[in-house]
Amino acid sequence: MTRKVHIRDLPSDKDVFMKARREQEELVRTAVDKAKQQQQTLGSGPNTRQEELEARFREFHDKYPYVFDWFCDFAHDMLEVCDHYSAYGIMHMVRYQALARPLGGSNPLRHPFRTNNRYLSISNDLVPYYSRLAMETDPRLEGFFTIRHLTTEDKRPHNFGGEA
Repeated sequence: MTRKVHIRDLPSDKDVFMKARREQEELVRTAVDKAKQQQQTLGSGPNTRQEELEARFREFHDKYPYVFDWFCDFAHDMLEVCDHYSAYGIMHMVRYQALARPLGGSNPLRHPFRTNNRYLSISNDLVPYYSRLAMETDPRLEGFFTIRHLTTEDKRPHNFGGEA
């Protein structure tokens, strides 16, 4: 005997979105915890350029989580048109979205990109991390971006935010 499924028993779009958001935040939290453990083990600052960039990505992602939402939205739009696309191209769409939306009014997300009459810049150094996180959190995007070996694994950090 099969059980009837009522519409009220199905998850709403909001429930699905919130579950995905919690999973994404958990992944970021896990990565942050792992990085903290590594820093405690290895010393005070990043030992490689890759560790430095990962820390910058986590900090930026925590401060502006909707950039990732926009990145995924545009990636899904492009997924309807083609099988592969450039993560840098998607990030350019995000940058345009941030600049093109009018201030105030109907778009409350526009304001966080404005600070002291300057626009927030999204570094190209962060794009590989956005593409990897998007493919990790959304199975539909798996293989959508071409992933290359990170060349920063064995390079010294720049220490932009720390000691020289």
